Amino acid sequence: MHDYSAEQEKNMIERRAELVKALDKALEIFCSHEKKTFEETMAYGLRPIADASGVTRIIIFRHIEINGEKCFRQLYRWDKIEGGLTDKSPVFFPVNQITTEWLNILLENICVNQQLSGKSKDDKTFADMFGKKSVFIVPVFSYSALWGGVAYLDNRSDRLFDEDCMGFMRSAARLCANAVIHNEMEREIAEESEIARTVMESSPVSYILFDKDLQAIDCNNIAHQVFNCSDKQYLLHNFWKNFSPVYQPDGRKSFEKAHSMKDDAFTKRKIVFDWVHKTFDDEVLPVENTLTAIVNNNEKYLICYMYDLRSIKQMEENIRWLETEAEKVYYDALTCIYNRRYFDENLSRILKLLSRTESTISLMMIDIDFFKKYNDTYGHSEGDVCLKAVANTLSKTLTRGDDFVARYGGEEFAVVLPNTDEAGARFLAGKLLENIQNCKILHENSDIADHVTISIGITTGKTDYTRNPDDYIKRADEMLYASKQNGRNRYTFGAM
Repeated sequence: MHDYSAEQEKNMIERRAELVKALDKALEIFCSHEKKTFEETMAYGLRPIADASGVTRIIIFRHIEINGEKCFRQLYRWDKIEGGLTDKSPVFFPVNQITTEWLNILLENICVNQQLSGKSKDDKTFADMFGKKSVFIVPVFSYSALWGGVAYLDNRSDRLFDEDCMGFMRSAARLCANAVIHNEMEREIAEESEIARTVMESSPVSYILFDKDLQAIDCNNIAHQVFNCSDKQYLLHNFWKNFSPVYQPDGRKSFEKAHSMKDDAFTKRKIVFDWVHKTFDDEVLPVENTLTAIVNNNEKYLICYMYDLRSIKQMEENIRWLETEAEKVYYDALTCIYNRRYFDENLSRILKLLSRTESTISLMMIDIDFFKKYNDTYGHSEGDVCLKAVANTLSKTLTRGDDFVARYGGEEFAVVLPNTDEAGARFLAGKLLENIQNCKILHENSDIADHVTISIGITTGKTDYTRNPDDYIKRADEMLYASKQNGRNRYTFGAM
């Protein structure tokens, strides 16, 4: 694992959440376009993908052969600057050194992630023609052959895309390709052409064809892969018995709920809903189903397109895992406030940040008075309760978002106050002393009061590159020692 700072962890979690949200938004748009033309749907669906990945152009293309020569044919091009889909007519990319290089990479099922500043003069001219500085291309395979792909272009910055963004763009590319092929399939099925069958068999989207009684009668090859079942007839004949659990997550029986969804599909022509299947080896398979009703020779059929949600679910699990790991690394298990590691890393980070503008910082070191006597009198279990109460009170007294308290060790705490001068630090110290006293935690063997009290050492100073965290900690510790020497239950201030 990388040793990320808390701020980095937070940014990563927020970034991944934004990517999942954008993917969900695009999925919603692509699966609900009945009242729009497909071009309108594509224009709306590509926008959140482009915004989340920070690109200015997205191109969906096919890999084809013309007179025995392999090339790329542009199907759709979305452009942020031009405001949507452009160049809707077929466009063929020129065959040159850069497109040949890209094709060889894509044929290996590897994404192209390149900065274009280092390209040759001819290749740079080709890149400039498309107005881009950075490119990320995702190959889409169907039936073990390169179907085409999706190219993400950035004409503003010369960069390589990061790992999270690449994962998002790979998922989004498959979604876009699926939408294109799905649209082609529906159009071809409506025309009852032989081409429809070819497209569906080569589609990267899995589908199963049902009769009006929900008996599975046909499927494409991708369905075999999704369900991890190589025998097509076994999959069809045992679909409800072996590839759907008895119950769905909402508690309804799968087959009964499927009949209800069937009736909705025949009424509305198409519906979209979540479903849980299982694979041949009993792995849980969450999918989004698009159920489309068709009529052929007066017979009713249903085509169920299944979008595998496991990659999205995995992204969500990764986010939850990062949140859990961040809590383990940076939070004190007993008091549930920040721990020493968080204090050390963030004090160092804050000092570096503030030193750029020579801003002021205040630091407090706090100690519970006569805590050893407290443990000796009431026991360590009650001592833990006392530590929690003190930590909670200190934390609640801090009201600014940039301020934080951490458990420094044992019964000692540290408070970091960025952009806080001496007056502000003194005021807060008074509030901390007052609030701890108001807790009225009984301490009958204290030498100074009948309740728990604290002593505080404060230092304040302007930050600069010559001072390190230890300088501030040492000075605050000296002031804490002075508070103890002068009777405790007080604060002592000393400037840096």
